[in-house]
Order: sequence, then C-alpha cells, then structure tokens
Amino acid sequence: MPNSISSGARRWRSSRPRRIAHPTMAIAADQRLCLFGRTGSGKTTLAKRLLSSFRGRWLCLDPKWDFQLTTREGPVPIVEAYNPKLSQQILRVVPDEGELARYDEAIEQIWRDGESLLYIDEITLINPSRVALRPSLGKAVRTGRSRGLAVWSGSQRPKDIPSAVFTETEHFCVFQLQFKADREKVASFTGDNIASALKAIRRHDFVYYNVLDDSAFIARQGR
Repeated sequence: MPNSISSGARRWRSSRPRRIAHPTMAIAADQRLCLFGRTGSGKTTLAKRLLSSFRGRWLCLDPKWDFQLTTREGPVPIVEAYNPKLSQQILRVVPDEGELARYDEAIEQIWRDGESLLYIDEITLINPSRVALRPSLGKAVRTGRSRGLAVWSGSQRPKDIPSAVFTETEHFCVFQLQFKADREKVASFTGDNIASALKAIRRHDFVYYNVLDDSAFIARQGR
C-alpha cells in the first residue's frame, strides 16, 4: 500500500518500488537529481521535504556544516563517520587535509551497501574539480543505479560541477541562480526547456526538468 506524507500544502507519496513523489514530479528511488539555486532560493527546503518523505536509508554529506533536519522520528543524527546501522544520517567531517578522503570513504561505503540515497548538499566542496569527478563519486554517479543507489547533488554554482553529473542526471530542480554563467551551464545540458523558463521564475519558484520525457515546467514551493 502506498504511504502518503503531508507537508504543508504539499503531499508526498511513497510506494514499492520506492519513489519520492512531488505533486508535479516523481523521482524513482535509484535515479539522480540535481538541485540548483542561489542562497535563500529554496533548494535546501525542497531537499529537506524530499528527504523527509524518503522511505529508505539515506546519507547527507554536509560540508558546509549547516544542514539539519527533523523528521517524524526526531532529529536526524549528525555523525563524523558513516554508520551503516543508521537509516538516516548527516555526515560532517572536520575540515582538514584529510577531509575529502573521509567523504570519499563514506561514498564508497554507501555504494557498497546499495539500496540507499546519497545527498550532497554542496557538491563543489566535495568535488573541487570543475572537470573530473573524484573516483568514489564518479562511481556512485555512473554506476549507482545498478546498486539501487540514488545520487542527489545540490549546489549554488552549477558552472563549477563536472559535466558527468549533468549527463548522468534524470531530474533537475533549478531555483534562481545569481550568475549568468551558472544559468548558461544548466541550459547547455537541458536545452531550451530550462533556458527559457529560468528567465520567468521568481523567488521560491523552481523549474523542474525531466530528462526522460523532455518535459519542463515552473513550480512554486509550498510554504
């Protein structure tokens, strides 16, 4: 039986196989999603609502140290290392010269476990290169679906994200972006669907683009 979750004026639905459903979009539990938007645009709020509706194990990488979430089960634990016994967790690694290696280790572990969701709250801090993905992240993005691993990537600056993330992603939610270079980078991979819609969105609006059926529309996030 499907389970419905209410979030303000929004309803989210989960069923087998696990899906996260927005009133105007449905994302399979093993697919990839990009959430882009400037600070304060609403992308983190949307990410939290989607994560709250997810029926399964998920890991959030929080390199900015500012992602917190309380679900019906209570506050999501904040951990210093990936714990496979937890169904929901937010990973914060102490910033030092070994920081990226520890995030790599967590990505590798959740890829091995499979049947999970990996959300990266600011992918450019986990993967500083604009050209290539770090090996662990590249494997998760390119082969995660075979493991039942969904990968969601959040960022304020899509122009700094390697092209592989765009080409492997099935769903995009794009809020207002501050810089023209970011809008152009997104448009170069999504075409006219998002390029034209981005010009019309207001604060807290987002453009949803489904690569699989080449559809796009503007949605307003519930308050």
